Amino acid sequence: EPWTRVIRRATADVYERAQRRAPVLHGTLRASIKSQIDAKPVPLWGKVTAQAENKGFRYGFALEAGKGRKNASGEQSITHYRGTQRRTRRWFFGAWTGIRKRVAEELQAAAREIEQKWGR
Repeated sequence: EPWTRVIRRATADVYERAQRRAPVLHGTLRASIKSQIDAKPVPLWGKVTAQAENKGFRYGFALEAGKGRKNASGEQSITHYRGTQRRTRRWFFGAWTGIRKRVAEELQAAAREIEQKWGR
């Protein structure tokens, strides 16, 4: 139960953060974001994906990787949408990095709770 609680919360948090951070022009990318949790009684994983496509090209990764024009300092990818200056690089991974320290602490606490419950 403690482990399941952490997996479910972390997955939900990444999903919500990805939704907020997704670059939006028409909302297709944001709408394509889905979450899934391992169906086992004690889940081993949770995942969040973005599967938006345009003419067969899954463009979420291109936005994440920031494969666009270089700015004045030589950093690649200033924009994703023509005519905007909104950065898209690491929009998806940033959803995880923002909570990973908290999740690590929660997993450690869950492990201690399980050890206490089951005796080690």
